Amino acid sequence: MVSRSKIVYVLLCLIRLGCSLLPGYVHPDEFFQSPEIMAGDVLGYEVYRPWEFNEHLPSRSILVPALTTGLPFHLLKIVNKWSSNFSREDNVIKSSTLFITERTVFFLLSFIIDYVTYNIAYLYQKNGITTNDPTQALFLVAFSYVLLIFHTRPFSNAVESIILALCFYVYLHGTLSKDSIAKKKDSEIKNINFPTNMAFILGCLGALGLFTRITFILFAFPIGLAFLYRTFVMPEARLNAWNEKFNQLIPVGIGLVVMSGLCVLADLIYFGSIKVTVVRKELFSLDFLVRILQNPSEFLKNFRQVSLTKSVSVVTFSGVCGFILLSIMPHQEARFLLPLLLPVVISASLHRKFSSGFWMFYIIFNLIAALFFGGLHQAGMVPILGRLQHQTMRFHNCVKDSSRHIMCEVTNKFVEPSFNSTEIFHTNIIFYKTFMPPRHLLGYPRAWRESNVRITIHDLAGVALEQLEQELEAKIAVNSDILDQYDSQKIVFRERDDISGHYERTLIVTPSTTMLSATLFVFSNTSTNHSLKYKDRQWPHLNTDQIDRVLENGLYLNIYQLVAS
Repeated sequence: MVSRSKIVYVLLCLIRLGCSLLPGYVHPDEFFQSPEIMAGDVLGYEVYRPWEFNEHLPSRSILVPALTTGLPFHLLKIVNKWSSNFSREDNVIKSSTLFITERTVFFLLSFIIDYVTYNIAYLYQKNGITTNDPTQALFLVAFSYVLLIFHTRPFSNAVESIILALCFYVYLHGTLSKDSIAKKKDSEIKNINFPTNMAFILGCLGALGLFTRITFILFAFPIGLAFLYRTFVMPEARLNAWNEKFNQLIPVGIGLVVMSGLCVLADLIYFGSIKVTVVRKELFSLDFLVRILQNPSEFLKNFRQVSLTKSVSVVTFSGVCGFILLSIMPHQEARFLLPLLLPVVISASLHRKFSSGFWMFYIIFNLIAALFFGGLHQAGMVPILGRLQHQTMRFHNCVKDSSRHIMCEVTNKFVEPSFNSTEIFHTNIIFYKTFMPPRHLLGYPRAWRESNVRITIHDLAGVALEQLEQELEAKIAVNSDILDQYDSQKIVFRERDDISGHYERTLIVTPSTTMLSATLFVFSNTSTNHSLKYKDRQWPHLNTDQIDRVLENGLYLNIYQLVAS
């Protein structure tokens, strides 16, 4: 018979899957530190390349993004190409498919946290360190919105958290014996040598974590300190000869060198060169770190009651060390604390069994937080990009009328771009008061830049309305006539006055709460037409079903479509 705890965990996995597919946009780095880069490199899409991956002075390694999103995108590209041989599907991958792929990968990776958490709690229980059921720690992790939302998104912090969890797993399996050591006396513990294979893996993980994020060293510092304590300082270790002690460091060193070499080689191939950047002294308090290194026992002092042989303090101290050292750094963001999830859960569940009242509060709080960050926070951006891809790259059967406008039908098939056409269709998309739009979700191929289907994105972020006005004056017809309302399955371009055969339109994407009408636009709505009025100028507004919130798609953004000059 299936136990109740297994049923609960399966339900939590389904909830996590749903949360991983929610459109909430937590922070630009979830797109611009991995999927945006890899979509440009692997799929050849038009993307925005952040400064961290500038080939002239890069500050991040490419190996982890290549493995976590680059490899899945490459497989997706192969599958899409293979499937196109058996159907009439297009070569351009849908925005929703890209989104689901990158989220699914991190949804699957998040179960590493579950596995490590349960195994650590189980090891503690088996060795007599705690009497609590390991499922308590597992449920604390699985119910947490930090795992449901942040760890199912392609953050480098999520990868850092996973690598740290694996370091805990390797270290604890190398120190805690399979048989319970709780009943043994210290004198009976003869062999304390760390397994060679475990030491090598620990070195590899340490290097990979450091190349993922420089802050990894703040969380992994206690693991290294405990390893050195176990090798040189413990009473049992003093019986070993010095050469035997140093020999235990060799596998770790080899692991560090091998993985570092792989990361450096990957960066050398990708960026074409390697430059060494010196970390600024003001990044953290140097005097504080020197004091810790000179006298580590001063900073371990609150955990002396817990034996390092039992390895309990390593997990706890990792959280404390990471939290304190991050707190003294000038640049701080909440997502930097993602690696604290496992240490906090293990420390909290070690000696306490939580009541039903606590679980009720914990579940309600985390579900509310998951709904806010996953379903409400900037939640219109991802779906709107899919809608824009459909509208700007799937039009056919264009017909020109007497007023220099050209009307096109929106279909389910992508445009076949032409590089020799005398007619050019150009769509300007202005994002105003939104997070940075992840260009790769628009799915516009770089190869189309010189074709007759062109898209330009203008990210105005939160600039003043005057700058938005300048952008519009440069792109929108000043004295256009108001157009009749058109069907939502049709889009309209207007021929430019200065370039024959060049048709343009402009879309404004802005939150539905943005008060454009109060200062810039006067919106008029009649039974026969829809328009935006700017001062004494009438500007056409088409596809009027997109004016208000499109709640059926979970959008909280308005799309204003304007005909270009």
